[in-house]
Amino acid sequence: MLAAIAIGVLNAVVFQGFSLQTALTAMISGFNASMFATAGLGDVDIVKDVLTLVNRGGMTSMMGVVLLVFCAFSFAGTLALTGGLKVLVDTMAKGIKGTTSLIGATIVTTITVVCTTSDGKLALLIPSELFRDTYKKMKLDAKNLSRTIEDAGTIIEPLVPWTNAGVFMAATLGVSTLDYLPWAIQNYSAIFFAMIWAVTGIGIAQAKEHMKSAQPAAAV
Repeated sequence: MLAAIAIGVLNAVVFQGFSLQTALTAMISGFNASMFATAGLGDVDIVKDVLTLVNRGGMTSMMGVVLLVFCAFSFAGTLALTGGLKVLVDTMAKGIKGTTSLIGATIVTTITVVCTTSDGKLALLIPSELFRDTYKKMKLDAKNLSRTIEDAGTIIEPLVPWTNAGVFMAATLGVSTLDYLPWAIQNYSAIFFAMIWAVTGIGIAQAKEHMKSAQPAAAV
């Protein structure tokens, strides 16, 4: 992102005729069509839709999102250091007896982490640490855990209004999270497919060590 900003400023100054001051002002406060005049392009006929795209705020317009992300990380750090999140997750993970309940517990735990910490990255790290040994004990390949966490974490995060992804999507699209949620079928359908795979066994990979030990028995 920093490289893209630097290249954009360089292009504006070297190739488009903008002054360095104008380019830096656009970076901080946002671009405005009146800046075309400073580059000698005041008489250029610009399509209205293009103006809608370029007349946006700069770094200052992102401070609200940055503040929310900062608060989310602060809250997540508090939960992690106090151990409160682990207690909650351990309670939800009780009663795992098979692949279906394990996948289901992973989904519920990951969504819980997303909703309570407002951060998708923690939703990738915490459940993976908590369930890693359980998947090994049940002779399941670690990629099952990775895929399930993606289905319930990365894909679900944009549907939660107070998460980093939810705020970013709403700000970028100009549509509130709850308005686009019903149409984000691919996002929440991933959970249903994850449970279907768990129940049917389709796509559930066994650990390589377990598969190797089972081959001689199968041959006999």
